[in-house]
Amino acid sequence: MKILDIEKTYKAHVFEVEKIKCELPDQRQRYYDLVKHGPAVVLVPVTEDGNILFVSQYRLGAEKELLELPAGMINEGEDPDPAAERELQEETGFESLNIVKLGGFYASAGYCSEYLNIYLARNLKWNPLPQDDDEFLNNISMSIEEAYDAVDSGKIEDAKTIAALLMAQKYIRKS
Repeated sequence: MKILDIEKTYKAHVFEVEKIKCELPDQRQRYYDLVKHGPAVVLVPVTEDGNILFVSQYRLGAEKELLELPAGMINEGEDPDPAAERELQEETGFESLNIVKLGGFYASAGYCSEYLNIYLARNLKWNPLPQDDDEFLNNISMSIEEAYDAVDSGKIEDAKTIAALLMAQKYIRKS
């Protein structure tokens, strides 16, 4: 596929929408809409006693509160590693003395450019940063097995949380 033209059609607070004209492999042309969204970080914070820290917050797309791992956008010019450390402190109040990048993935590459960087955070120490002024988070701690049971039962419905728990599984779950 070859991109022929890009037209910005909408600019919002955290994303833009572009109409992209493409040439398909068979030389036909087609327009696609793309949500241009900056990269983000997702953290799997594991406490000394073997619990995972989650946040619960209202999500407009779901029209309800969702149970999620702490996550947030990478600020312009910021690298993923310090962004992960900052988001952990903002959303849970803890910093990690042992934070490791596990990998990453695209949120929904068919129509969105957002790339999520996944981190495992251990050796947590209380050192909070102020939360964003538009975030109203409830912190929830559950055992590792309870967390995976919450995925299996459908209590956790957030895709980035499910994927990050899958990526962290071999590091935190006993066989």
